[in-house]
Amino acid sequence: MGNQKGYTVVFINWYSRPDFNFHVYTKTDEADPDTGYNFGAERHSRKMIAWGGSNSRLWFYDLSAGPEAWTNNWNVDDLDLDGNGFEDYRMPPIWEYSAGGFRDPSALSTDLGWITRFVGINLLFTSSPLYDPMVTAPGVGGDKIIHVNMLEDDPASLGTDWINMAEVKSRFTKFEPYYDWQTNLVDYNPIDANAQRAFRIATDLLPEDDCWNDFFTTFAELFCYFDQNRATYIPDYGGADYVAGIYAFNTTTDNLGSMGGLLGFADDNWVDGTQSYVFEFDTEDYRSFGYGFSTTTIHEAGHHFGLSHPHDGYDSEYGFDYGPGDDFYFAWSGDESNTIMHYMDLSTSFGQFDQDNMYRYEMAGYLNWSNELLGSILADPNAKSVKKNIERANEYAGKAVESFNSWKYLNAASNARRAYEELSKAADQLGISTPSMNAMRIAPNGDAPHEGEPIRFPDN
Repeated sequence: MGNQKGYTVVFINWYSRPDFNFHVYTKTDEADPDTGYNFGAERHSRKMIAWGGSNSRLWFYDLSAGPEAWTNNWNVDDLDLDGNGFEDYRMPPIWEYSAGGFRDPSALSTDLGWITRFVGINLLFTSSPLYDPMVTAPGVGGDKIIHVNMLEDDPASLGTDWINMAEVKSRFTKFEPYYDWQTNLVDYNPIDANAQRAFRIATDLLPEDDCWNDFFTTFAELFCYFDQNRATYIPDYGGADYVAGIYAFNTTTDNLGSMGGLLGFADDNWVDGTQSYVFEFDTEDYRSFGYGFSTTTIHEAGHHFGLSHPHDGYDSEYGFDYGPGDDFYFAWSGDESNTIMHYMDLSTSFGQFDQDNMYRYEMAGYLNWSNELLGSILADPNAKSVKKNIERANEYAGKAVESFNSWKYLNAASNARRAYEELSKAADQLGISTPSMNAMRIAPNGDAPHEGEPIRFPDN
């Protein structure tokens, strides 16, 4: 069903039937690969009223399911759920739409429209990228590399015992099979003094001036220190490779300071707003809650390569960003879909919606690059010498468009990349430079630069 031509939202209402039973949904088939903890089986907070994107382009939402904790559809007494002084708009179960009840029955059709638009369409089916995926595209012949530095800040444990690099590589290879992937792990045991100092400054445990002063917040310290010292921690790879630098701190709760509660975040480049590095944190306390490094690495690297959460995004018509709070508190229901990018810890891979969105981004990106490059090639007096490359590129581009129109987005992205590779070879032969990978940069979605977004919090 993955190649069906269209997206579907299915609303379910069992409540009016004589055989109705109160119910919720569970997903218990994926445990954390490091700890073996099964969030779906162990946590009542993971009971659901919606799901989709596992093997199709369908997402269902059960109006008659609940009470359910993730979207707080059970709470019809407290208007301000997060305590920020504004009413949080949640979607109650169907029996609360009644005269004199939590919500008037006349609001139901509007609520269904809001769920369809602001969750189904905006957050799942056509989500906006957190970062431009093309910034992380490798050059022709290059690999996509995830380089993890494990910084051992807890002498009583080893972070390398709690990360499965084969799992990380497998997830990304299946996600973007048109790239050659490498994953590498370097263990700093113990953490070196300079990295430890930067970590203590960033967590506000060491009140010292450093590179963070240029950005007016200690939260910038990890970015600026590791960016200034990149060559110390990330070796030279091939010139055409793209390297995602990940810094994993195996530490203690006491050493987290002001970053207590964080599992990780994909950080901005604090100079130009593009993606920079990923920072992750794990402790014995976190592992007791079920969290190792592997799923955090996959989740945060997913952000680094461009994916957003399924609970926050952008509406193109209204032109605003939103997350699960205030008027859009119900956006939490987007997490009830098959993706490692949600906060529910029920999936360890990238689902159908992730795949569709990434393949469309990269198909468009490669064809835009190809058109830009083709113009330069055709303007060259020796363009006839690369006629074969141009013909092959045109053939691949045609296949990409045909596949796109047939909703075969993986084939579309793969062929668009081949078209660009052919033109890159032609440009190299003619001595023409290829488009800059930053030329098409998109500003981070929903955030001013330098905010270090997003963050995962462990719960108990």
